Amino acid sequence: CGGIGDTISGVIGALLAQTAGTELKGVELAAAASFIVGLSGKKAVASQGFHIVASDIVAEIPSILKPYDRVG
Repeated sequence: CGGIGDTISGVIGALLAQTAGTELKGVELAAAASFIVGLSGKKAVASQGFHIVASDIVAEIPSILKPYDRVG
């Protein structure tokens, strides 16, 4: 049972893995992760109300990232 800190850490880890070898800095990726998780949280609250858990936020991450997907 992870919380929101685990969620943000996971997104940071995923971004670090995807951008390895680039010039992006960890602080930039942390800011991006915070933004992604924040938008996911807002979307989860909009659909479920204020009684959400971290897994509700995780479930919304793909829909937040979809517009930035490079695949058709």
